[in-house]
Amino acid sequence: MVPRTNNNPEGSMMADWYPGAWRVDVGGNGNRITARPPENILHIAASSWNVNVNNPTSLEGISGWIEQGSTEAHTYNDKYGNFVQYCSLFLAVDGTKDGNWRNRTHEAWNPPESEGDLNNSGYTPEQCERFSDFLAWDSKENGTLLQNMRDSRVSSHGVGAHRYGITGYNPWKQVGGEVWSLSSSKLCPGTARVNQLDSIIRRAQFIKDHNLGTLPPGRVDLEKALARGGTPPVEKDWFEMATEAQLEAIVRRIVGELLPSPRDNAKAVWDYPIQSQNPTEDGSEPKSYSAQTFLGAVDKHTNNIPEDVWNHKLGPVYTAETVALDNNKRLGGTPIPEETPKA
Repeated sequence: MVPRTNNNPEGSMMADWYPGAWRVDVGGNGNRITARPPENILHIAASSWNVNVNNPTSLEGISGWIEQGSTEAHTYNDKYGNFVQYCSLFLAVDGTKDGNWRNRTHEAWNPPESEGDLNNSGYTPEQCERFSDFLAWDSKENGTLLQNMRDSRVSSHGVGAHRYGITGYNPWKQVGGEVWSLSSSKLCPGTARVNQLDSIIRRAQFIKDHNLGTLPPGRVDLEKALARGGTPPVEKDWFEMATEAQLEAIVRRIVGELLPSPRDNAKAVWDYPIQSQNPTEDGSEPKSYSAQTFLGAVDKHTNNIPEDVWNHKLGPVYTAETVALDNNKRLGGTPIPEETPKA
């Protein structure tokens, strides 16, 4: 692990370098980030460049915007979750215009134009897991906040998307909102990725809360990454809330059924498809849910998830319902009552 350096004007210790990144120190833009704690802003690069695993510190493919003295990003997250860091997290870069004094800029691999529209392309599961891992580490080490900023107001703190400070995608008419781009209609990082932000933050909170450690540099192995800490703990308050029948059902599933394959286990958090088998009222085909869209729906207090989807196992212990309850309460939301209709 790279040792901490004392770069805080107020004298407190900070961790400047994420240990899960390849370190390529080219410096920032000559200024410092003065906000404490800083914010983390997710972007998408105009590049389909992937880190050369045989030479991970090479700048080939991105040298145009990662340069000595005029860096435009703190990090780059490639298709496979390879993370490269270009300067101290407390040096400013030219990534968010008026927000450079407080924002970190995190660029990421983008599919080639031939593979789809920017708005419809999401971060890959490996990119999601790497971002969550970084955010969990940064929150633990530097006190950054694990919450969605929602806008670019100077009073908003946590994790944001570049689009929050782009005027063409700002429906809130922000008072005090910073402008984060010279372009008034930039898509960055695209609608699909903006919609992933809450799930990325929830995963980061889980990693931090359960002290799951930090991923090493290199490509993200989803199976190993999601198996960190062994069997996911079932929170005590879930047992206090659960009915006897619910606990019996959980135990019966754990003991009496085959566990998902490692690949299924690895996909569960982000894009594991949960296909409902329940017939629909209108006779249409039952809907297929992904864990990501399901968890995102918790924020909206969704009550119409089919019972078989609620009971689907996400990993060796958790069902979709226990994950939903756990994450909902962890973020301070309103827990879903036991009597809430599930279908």
